[in-house]
Amino acid sequence: MVEGVWTYRFDIIDGPARAGAMEFNGSRYDLPVVIDTRDTGSAFRVIPISGDWRGAHVRMERTGKERVLPGPLVEAHKRALTSLGARFLFPAVTSTDIELVGSSEGMDGPMEVLVLPHFPIIALDPRQALTALMDLRAFDPVHPPLMVPTVPNQANLELLLHFGLEIFDTISFRMDGARSSFHSWSGPVPYERISRYGGPSRFCDCSACRSLEGEKDEARIKDLIGDHNVNMMVRRLFHARSALEEGRSRELVMKSLAGNPGWLSALRSVESRADDLMLDRSPSWRGVDQVRVTYREDLNNPDFRLWAKRLKEEYIPLDDRSVLLLLPCSARKPYSISRTHQRIRDALKPIKGWRKAVQQVVLTSPLGGVPMELEDLYPASHYDIPVTGEWFPEEIQRTREIVLSILERGHYDRVVSFHQEGALFFPDGVEQGSLGGVPFTDIHSLARYCNGDPFDVLVEHLRPLVGSSPRTGNSELKELLSQIRFSCCMELGGIDGLNVKWTRRGKELRLGKEVLFVFRKGGPVPTSRGGKLIWDMEANGKRVFIDDFKPRGTVFSQGVTGSIGMIRSGDIVLVGYDDDYRGVGRAMVPSGVMTRGVRGPAVQMIHGA
Repeated sequence: MVEGVWTYRFDIIDGPARAGAMEFNGSRYDLPVVIDTRDTGSAFRVIPISGDWRGAHVRMERTGKERVLPGPLVEAHKRALTSLGARFLFPAVTSTDIELVGSSEGMDGPMEVLVLPHFPIIALDPRQALTALMDLRAFDPVHPPLMVPTVPNQANLELLLHFGLEIFDTISFRMDGARSSFHSWSGPVPYERISRYGGPSRFCDCSACRSLEGEKDEARIKDLIGDHNVNMMVRRLFHARSALEEGRSRELVMKSLAGNPGWLSALRSVESRADDLMLDRSPSWRGVDQVRVTYREDLNNPDFRLWAKRLKEEYIPLDDRSVLLLLPCSARKPYSISRTHQRIRDALKPIKGWRKAVQQVVLTSPLGGVPMELEDLYPASHYDIPVTGEWFPEEIQRTREIVLSILERGHYDRVVSFHQEGALFFPDGVEQGSLGGVPFTDIHSLARYCNGDPFDVLVEHLRPLVGSSPRTGNSELKELLSQIRFSCCMELGGIDGLNVKWTRRGKELRLGKEVLFVFRKGGPVPTSRGGKLIWDMEANGKRVFIDDFKPRGTVFSQGVTGSIGMIRSGDIVLVGYDDDYRGVGRAMVPSGVMTRGVRGPAVQMIHGA
């Protein structure tokens, strides 16, 4: 007899990845979870990755009522069957009558889970499988957890978690055990080889491997190998779940896909989608120290593509700069504290007022370009890439597009490149002496032509361009306001009395003596007073509206009534009830998720009103 319903709530949403929990009769059961499909009678054992399922069991039942699959999954099955020449099977795979029923603490209930028994047809083509998962996410950002029997395997485990799968079965892992395929951290190994190298206990200390020592019965050995494979599966999912919490899910996925070209190609294809679905779900900020770039596929990291997209569409160049100076990147971040950029500044010191006349843009992979006033933002101040001196075509193309976009939006009399690869990025500019209709000079090409020192040539070239006429205005203030505009979508340019103050905790933007913003690595954060000032300015900043309560700590989605602006995870938001300002927070999920009525965290408060 059914005594309740297992409902879903989300906890983490990071791009395509997510992890939530099932709730049943007041208890919480964390996801992801492994359902061990070994024959145990009427119910399957549940193996938790985190949290405690307290002896819960799951069984599959046929309801007798066909449940039509969401549209994107229907279309995905149609495409897969058509490519296989089996379109005639299509009517049989568009619905399911299978459901999961969970039992815990003597109670029973159907689980809010979508079981997809025919998904293996789609997964024959990894690209179609990941595309189907992303299309489903676009159709329903908070769809129920999925179970795709037989699809999770040793090649795609972390990738499927990264793409939102939260319920895993052990069929593939136990089948590998029946084939005497022993799973290790570096991939499957024939068990006979493990035996030659000293036995399984030299590779793993799980209970199954200890039991394998001295075991002679072939059927028992295969059964224990399957137990070991499941134990390895749980360990890997634990690491993947931890990486998701730390904002490093994709980094772990890239490591796990080495040697799996099919799934790696699928990831590359989906991350390069032209519809920007991946980018719209990518965070604008992460609380990580460093994002490593170690594979060519990392150039398509959605966080980096989002930066390039926003820079081309949303960045407004400083309006008082007449010279666009293109600079090299540096290993040390932010760029301005590196030895390379310190040397450039030292060389330009004799030119009075050069900072007020020159818009500095760092040319860098994988971001393409970073205006110097935005160097503290994520991911500009967080990435780490090995320098090889070689550039892939997509790196060159991204850099060109960003520079041309900035050039088109700004008002420049001259473009000056002080990047050693300036001729590689802008061969037409070097050849024609013009870039986007603006005079262009490549300093390193000019220095090689006249056999001079590039730094001396830079100074000689910039001095007449800057000129001796004084420029009005506080250039540092203008740069900080530009950073606030780009990072927070907040415009403060019309407020009189703003000033910049350096303190022990960094730069502060003040109105008189009141602190409005504090600038840290990762981006500016408004104080409560700064948030109130912006709240009172109509249509300024991204906003989240809540029910009538005083927000503290985490604001959950069930308390959110609406939002203004396209909010991404990581965005700074203003929180309020109707017209009443309640504080400043950071979005934990996109606005399309926090307003869908599904339980889960929406905003992490930074300051209350």
